[in-house]
Amino acid sequence: MRFSTFLIQLFIMAMYLTSGVIAQEEAESPAPPDTAKPEPDPVAIFKGQIEDLTKQFDDLKKSVQESQEKQKKVESELKTIRGEISGVAELAKEEAAKVDKKIEGSLDEVGGEIERISGDMDEAEKSINLFKGQIDTLKDVAQYYYLTQRKIPEIDEEILHVLELPELRYKVELKNGTIVVGDIISENLDLIVMQTTVGKLVIERDFILRYEERFFTGPRVEFAGDYETRQFPDREEFIGRVKNIGEKRADFVEVTFFLWSSTTESVGSATTLIDGVTTRFRTGVISDASIEPGGTGRFHAMVPKVPGMKVVYRTKEIKWRRYE
Repeated sequence: MRFSTFLIQLFIMAMYLTSGVIAQEEAESPAPPDTAKPEPDPVAIFKGQIEDLTKQFDDLKKSVQESQEKQKKVESELKTIRGEISGVAELAKEEAAKVDKKIEGSLDEVGGEIERISGDMDEAEKSINLFKGQIDTLKDVAQYYYLTQRKIPEIDEEILHVLELPELRYKVELKNGTIVVGDIISENLDLIVMQTTVGKLVIERDFILRYEERFFTGPRVEFAGDYETRQFPDREEFIGRVKNIGEKRADFVEVTFFLWSSTTESVGSATTLIDGVTTRFRTGVISDASIEPGGTGRFHAMVPKVPGMKVVYRTKEIKWRRYE
């Protein structure tokens, strides 16, 4: 645009100078030599202006060429920069993909570790529950000893010499080869408590190889179906029946109920003899707490509760003896 404007201006100036020179030659006559004043030569002036315009034109053309070269150089640099930016973008994309892959792998490892820790926690919880069960069982055993000392009435020494010992009904073989013979008075999933001729033994089931439940014939008393539970503010009552599924008569059959709190503290306990058949022993002792083989007996146990304590769960057990 600038170059075109310059050519127009140059053409107008040339036309103006040409017309001025022609008009001057027609109007003026040559002056006498003595009176003529020297006038500037229009042609020379026009020629000088033409030269100046030509020089300016050359300068402008050169400037345009330089501008075009600079533009090409800038475009080349821009192309180079775009290529570099594209390369950096591809590299950044590859690095981002690598980082995403590493993060995904790390998350998988963390997830596996969390699962492992969760499994360990489950195993720990099972172990804790197992220990708690063993502690509860030991408390039951301690309560049993306490009740044995407190509840069983004293018997005359002469009668003790005449009465026979309870028959041994179980043979337990341990993994180390030891054989224990006695009566199982309490058991759960983890251990059993046996009454033997040398006292009571607590045996963990992990150490037991096998045991025969009816190795020795004798009485065996179990609860006959469900029993009724009556709850009162100061006590609980249990009413039901027991049955002798053994092969011999069970004597002095008694049922014990235990009440426990959420922290395995004793809330109450009571032992009662069942209402069975009347038996007269050789010593002259008469009892109505016997059950013949296949027979049943009724019980009604009243367990007083410790004031201010809440009953969470209950346990029970049956004990009996065998006399002739």
